[in-house]
Amino acid sequence: VVTKRGALFGVYDLNGNEILPMAYDRVEVIGQTVLAVRGNTVSVLSESGTAHRQFDRTVYLADENHVYCDERFYDLQFAEKQARGCAYLDIPFENRVSVSDLHTGFVGYADEEGNIVIEPQFYGAGRFSEGTAVVVETDRTASVIDMQGNRLYHTQEDKLGMQYDGVRCFMRYNTYGVLDANFREILPPFLLFVKNERAYGDYLIVKHETKETFFSLQTKNYVSLAFDEIEPLGDLFLCKSDESYSLLNRNLQTVAGGCDSVSYDGTVLTVRQNGKVAYYKKQ
Repeated sequence: VVTKRGALFGVYDLNGNEILPMAYDRVEVIGQTVLAVRGNTVSVLSESGTAHRQFDRTVYLADENHVYCDERFYDLQFAEKQARGCAYLDIPFENRVSVSDLHTGFVGYADEEGNIVIEPQFYGAGRFSEGTAVVVETDRTASVIDMQGNRLYHTQEDKLGMQYDGVRCFMRYNTYGVLDANFREILPPFLLFVKNERAYGDYLIVKHETKETFFSLQTKNYVSLAFDEIEPLGDLFLCKSDESYSLLNRNLQTVAGGCDSVSYDGTVLTVRQNGKVAYYKKQ
């Protein structure tokens, strides 16, 4: 858990044991890797506080095994991630990572071992999700490819999103619709706003009138809940109304209500309510 006292940050485990003292200007934690900034020094450490490396430049954690610096991705020993003359453009997802040919500028994919599995041939390439990725062709049209680079779907006019929970949002003439996994249109484009351009199970987070709410892909209608703001937190939804927060599960049932604040780092849920703080581990 990242903790703060005054203007300084530290790290404790869930049993209250100090891992890093509260002496840092900025702290990030992803999985078992900690990035701590003090003055002009950036330290990347393990969960136990053992240092991997120190830096004298601006560095951010990309994931548990990579850092991001100067528009390049590096491992924790600051070796630049490359694959056969191609620079990493991202971190791996589903054993695929987009890479850019250092000579041609075309984009393809490598696996986590650094082997080129889809030759650089695209103008742009997105992350893999549920076995597919959206790529931008050299003529600036969009395609969906599989893990081997086979083109499954092509469009000349639509902007395509990533596939989540078996569906994919798309944009046509500034309105959003939804395709299923077989690229059939299950919701015609009419929504003006879809948060994060993706579905969360059966629901989209949308705007209706002046509030944010949920749109059910099953009933093809808005649900009777409205909030000032809705943010996904893992498998939960954080919903803000005025200065109060509620947590809903994926079935839109209330898990906690009347919270002062809520935060979630993918593993630990921190809830502040009535002057007290509770930590919940994901289980």
